[in-house]
Amino acid sequence: MQSAISPGCNCDFPAGSKKIHDGIDALQQNPSVQPNRIALIGYSLGAYLATSTAALNPKLITAVVEC
Repeated sequence: MQSAISPGCNCDFPAGSKKIHDGIDALQQNPSVQPNRIALIGYSLGAYLATSTAALNPKLITAVVEC
């Protein structure tokens, strides 16, 4: 999928966001995880997706670390 933001980039932002949400859902179902203390870390595009996810879902994400 061609990105409208970066024409030369074959980035699929919705797919990346879905994978992050799937991971959050799995963590929230894990009894050894405190669901109100989930943090994200990302590098480059991962940092963009992490900060975007946290900005759009502040009640789900406790912290974001960008590298």
